[in-house]
Amino acid sequence: MSRASVAIEIDRLSLPLDGSAALGSIGADGNRIGLVVPVQSAVLVRTDDRTELVARPGGAVVLVGQARFAVAARGGGQALVLSSPRAPIESLVGASCSTGCLRDSIMLRAGTRFLIDVDRERESTAVPVRSIDRLLRELIVSVLVGAQEPEPAAPAWLGLFDRAVAHIAGQCTDGSLSTHTLARALNVSPRQLQRAFAANGSTPLREIRRHRAALAGSLLGNRAFAALNVDQISHQCGFRNAADMRRALASQELPSPRELRFAPPRAAAC
Repeated sequence: MSRASVAIEIDRLSLPLDGSAALGSIGADGNRIGLVVPVQSAVLVRTDDRTELVARPGGAVVLVGQARFAVAARGGGQALVLSSPRAPIESLVGASCSTGCLRDSIMLRAGTRFLIDVDRERESTAVPVRSIDRLLRELIVSVLVGAQEPEPAAPAWLGLFDRAVAHIAGQCTDGSLSTHTLARALNVSPRQLQRAFAANGSTPLREIRRHRAALAGSLLGNRAFAALNVDQISHQCGFRNAADMRRALASQELPSPRELRFAPPRAAAC
């Protein structure tokens, strides 16, 4: 049986501390699609045709039909390589895929955290193998479809509140995100940050919980994450636990996790 017909595969590449490259492959016959996902630090991916692509945490590199590739990171690190047969992915995406970079997105960050969990617990995970295979395939499709959407143009100038909300939107899955870490990332004092939010009728923590609740509602209702239990979803969204997630959903007047999980699927738009 050719590798192209094999189901989803996950490989972990350990990158040498001296910055030299680790070698990988997603199949030599051009019939597989791969995602190279950095685990902690940025990685450089060099393809078979000497194209060089950089993926930072929260992003990924898409590889299509690459017989071999090399991955390196300054100071070492790790990268996950997720690969799948090409034809069913492109059929679901509705377009041909090509090698390139995927920008940082909430869906990709949540997917990366799930991939790390799956990789750590592959031998002991309670999720059925078939469910993982289907889940990972749908995850690849969701990420690739999302990447086709045009990136919104940044305004010429953003105030502190707008910059803070944009940062929260991209980092809300980080469980350590708080008023102080947000202020540090924006190079302002916590008091300045709190004043900017107060002028807009909110607080940094309220905005963080609002974004996490919105993400939780999206993942709980998304079939691509159906194999995750409520506790796992809560951690993917940056909550301490499932109870914390339920309170956040209720505060935003969103349905409970159970209601979101068992909601009938939405009809596809024509």
